[in-house]
Amino acid sequence: MGDRADIYELDDQVNPDQVGSIPIQIGKGWKSLGLDITAKVTNNAFLKDQQKTQQQHQQSSVNQLPQVMSSALIKKKTEYYEKFKQLLVMESKEDKQSVERRLSQRSVDQLAKKGLALKNTTAILKGKLLSEIIVRFAVDYDPGAEVGQLSEPAESYQKGFLKIGSGESVIISKKDPLKDDVVYEGIYLETTGKSILVSIKNQSGFEKIFHNSGPWRIDLGTNLITMERMMKALTMVSSDKALYQTKLADIIFGHLKPGKTLEDTCATEYIPFQTKESPLKFKDMFPMDYKTWNLNPSQKDAIEKSICRRASLIQGPPGTGKSTTAIYLLRLLVHRKQSGKSNVKILATSFTNTGVDNLLEGLLKAGVNVLRLGDANKVREELRCATLEYRMEEELNRWDSSAKRSNQGSKPGSSSYYMQSEREIKSRLISEADVICSTCIGSGHEMLMDEKFQIIVVDEATQATEPAILIPLLKSSEQMYLFGDQNQLAPIILSHKAIEGGLNISMFDRLFKSGLTPFLLNTQYRMHSSISDFPRHHFYNGLLNNGTNDSNLKIPIGIKWPQIDFPVVFIDISNGREEIKHHSLYNNEEAVAVVQVAESLLENDESLFRNNIGIITPYHAQVKHINQVFSNDKSWRGAQPSVATVDSYQGREMDVIIFSTVRSNTKGNIGFLKDWRRLNVSITRAKRGLVVIGNFGTINNSSDEHWKAYVQWAKDKNIMVKSLDSIIEKSTANKKGKRKARSDDDPTLSFRDSGSGGFMSTLNNNQPKTTIDDDEDHHQHNNTDSDASPLSVDDSKDHLADNDHGFYQNDTTVHRMKKKKKKSSATTTATPTTSTTSTSSTSKPNNNNHKKKK
Repeated sequence: MGDRADIYELDDQVNPDQVGSIPIQIGKGWKSLGLDITAKVTNNAFLKDQQKTQQQHQQSSVNQLPQVMSSALIKKKTEYYEKFKQLLVMESKEDKQSVERRLSQRSVDQLAKKGLALKNTTAILKGKLLSEIIVRFAVDYDPGAEVGQLSEPAESYQKGFLKIGSGESVIISKKDPLKDDVVYEGIYLETTGKSILVSIKNQSGFEKIFHNSGPWRIDLGTNLITMERMMKALTMVSSDKALYQTKLADIIFGHLKPGKTLEDTCATEYIPFQTKESPLKFKDMFPMDYKTWNLNPSQKDAIEKSICRRASLIQGPPGTGKSTTAIYLLRLLVHRKQSGKSNVKILATSFTNTGVDNLLEGLLKAGVNVLRLGDANKVREELRCATLEYRMEEELNRWDSSAKRSNQGSKPGSSSYYMQSEREIKSRLISEADVICSTCIGSGHEMLMDEKFQIIVVDEATQATEPAILIPLLKSSEQMYLFGDQNQLAPIILSHKAIEGGLNISMFDRLFKSGLTPFLLNTQYRMHSSISDFPRHHFYNGLLNNGTNDSNLKIPIGIKWPQIDFPVVFIDISNGREEIKHHSLYNNEEAVAVVQVAESLLENDESLFRNNIGIITPYHAQVKHINQVFSNDKSWRGAQPSVATVDSYQGREMDVIIFSTVRSNTKGNIGFLKDWRRLNVSITRAKRGLVVIGNFGTINNSSDEHWKAYVQWAKDKNIMVKSLDSIIEKSTANKKGKRKARSDDDPTLSFRDSGSGGFMSTLNNNQPKTTIDDDEDHHQHNNTDSDASPLSVDDSKDHLADNDHGFYQNDTTVHRMKKKKKKSSATTTATPTTSTTSTSSTSKPNNNNHKKKK
C-alpha cells in the first residue's frame, strides 16, 4: 500500500497479485515471521483485546451511560468492518510479497547501495525495555577488530542514503532473510553515531544472541505497523459495543435519520467552543484582524460556512491555496477556542510529513501554540523547535539542572526520575498546545491513546485511504474538515484486488459521491492561463478561475511556441517505440527529445535553471532512462533537471514541466495513462511553460475520452507539432553556466501551496535538493519517510507517518535516549517518490455540485 517503488508499474501488463505468486525459495526462518496482518485479523483474541484496551481508555467516567445502537447501525458497522478488513488483508499480503520480491531479486550489496539494507553490523546489547531488548547494530562488523569497534561506514551510510525511518519494521538475519533458518524482526528506533538502535521483542536466549555478536544483516521490512494501526482503528470504530470512539459515526456509516440526507446531517450546527461559563456570540468568533487576512472570496466562503458544521469537504484544485486555507481555518478555530475559554482540542493531520510541515510552518508564523508529533528527523530543520522531542529535551535538561540544585525528588539520572519526568512533561506539553500536528498514521501512536480531539482537520485527505483517516477520527471527534481534491490522484495501493474492492477510494471521494457537497476553492494562482485552459474546463467544468496575471509569468525562451503568448506545446513523436524493462516501460526517442528540450531552454533562457524545470513521466523505467541519456552527455556532469514520476509530483510545481507520456503502439493501448486524474496532475504542475511529448496516433486511437479530448484540444489550439527541430531555438546564451542551479533560488522542487498570498506564499523554501535513485526497486515505505533516518531527508516519499518520537516506544522507559545535536549538512539528498499503481475510475468527474456563495 502507498508509496512503494517495488510495485510493478504496468497495470495492463503485470498484475502485482499474480506476480506475488511467483515461487520464491523461502526458509523456515522467514516463514516464522508474522509480517502481514492476516493472522491477527482472524484472531478473535486479538480483536477482543484491542476493543477492551480502547474501552478502558475511553471510560474516563464511571457515570458514563451506555448508548444503545439500533440493529440497522450494527449491521452497517459489520458490513463496513468486513469490507475493509478483507481489503487490508489483501494489501498486507501484497506488501509482504513485494518485500520478498525485493529480497530475492537484489543482492545485499545492491540493497545496501540503495539504503534498503545494512550489512556486516555488530550487535551490542544496550538494555531492556519491558518485554523488549534494545540492541545497537554498529556499522561495520570487522572480524579482526574488538567487538563493537567500527571500521569504515557502509556505502549507504557514507552517502547518507539510509531509507529506513524510525518506527519501521526491520528484518535481522545472518546472511539471507529468505533462506536463513533463524530470522528476527525488530523496530528501527534511531541512528546514533555510526550505528542504529533497534528494539526486538525479547524471548528466551535473545539477550545472549544479541550480546556482542555478528556479523548481522539488517533489511527494511514490511509496512506492518501502519497496517496494524489501520486495522485497530477499523476494529474499534466498527465495534458493536455501546462505547463510541467518534460522534461522526452516522456520517461515516451513512446511518441517517429518516428524511435526512448526508448533506443535511453534515450541515447540522456544531459550536464546540460555547460554554455556560463563557457564552460565545457570533461577533466574537472572528479576530480583530480577520478582514486583513489574505483570503479570496471562495476561501473565506469555505471557512465561514464550514466553521459551524459537523463535517465539511473543502476541495482545492491545483494552485488554489488549499493548505493556505487550512491554516487560516486552524487560526480561526484557535481564536474561537481562546475566546470561549474552552478546553476543546484540535488535531491537524495530513497524509504526508511534508503536508504536516506545511501546516506547522504556517501556524508557527501566525504565532499559534502548536506541537508537532513525530520523529524530529522527518521534520524540516527550521521547524524542529516545535517538535515534542525537541521541547521535551529542553524541559528535561531544565528539570535535570533544577533537581541537581535542589537535591529533591528522585535522583537525577535514575530510571524512576526519567520515567516520572518524561510522563509529566509529555502530558503537559500536549495538553497546553492549542493545535497538535501529526500525520494520519502518526496520530495512532500510543502516547495519544488517552487524548481526545473534538476537532479534526485533515489536509491531503484524498491521498489517504479510508482506514487511515479513521485513526485521527478515533479521538472522540465531533467535527471534521477534509481538505483535498477528488480530481487528483487517489491513494496508492499495491494490490489490484484491493483496488477492485475500493481501497483506493478515499473517504473524501466516497462522501462526495454519496451526496456531500464540497466547498470549492475556485481561483488558481499557479498557472499561465494557457496552461490552465484545458483542466479548468475539462476537469472542473469551467468553475475554476484564473487568479494569475500572465504578464508576471514570463514565457520561457528556448522553445518556439506554436502560438504567441501560449506557452503550451504537444510534440508528436510518432517514430518512438515503447520498450519493456524490469516490468516497466521506456521510450528512447522521447527521452532524447526531453533532453534536447531541456537543453534548449537552459541555453536560451537566463531566468531558467535546472532547479526550476521539472521532467515527469508515468513510468519509472522512463525516469531511469532519461537520467541515463543525461548521464551519457558528460557536459551535464550530474547537473540535469530533476526527473520523477507523475505521481510523485502531486502537490508540486515548477516554472516549466516537460511531460513524457511514453506509450507508443498501434493498438491505442495507453495503460494507466487512462486514469484521468493522472492526466490532470501531469498538466497542472507548470507555472510558465508546458511541453508534452507523446505519440498522437497512439493516444488518439485509444478508448480514453480524456486523453482524446486533450490531443483534440491541442489540435484545435494549433499547438501540436511533428518536428522537434521546428521548435528548438538555436543557442544565443553563454553556455558556461547554463546548467547551474540559480544561486539566489532554492534548488529544489516546490512543495509550497500556490494559494492567494498569505504567509504560505512568503515562506522561505528550504526543501532538500532532489536527485534520483537510479534503481527502480528502491523501497518507498508507507508509514514513514522512506529514508527519514538522520542519514537523509526525503520529503517526496513520506507517505503516512511516524511510529516513534525519538524515545523508546513505551512511556515507562528505563532510560531516556540521549540525542547528540548535530549540524545539518547544507546539501541533503532526496529521492522523488515513484508511485505506480493506477486507480480504477475512468469516468469524468461531476463538478457542478459545489456550494455556492450566497
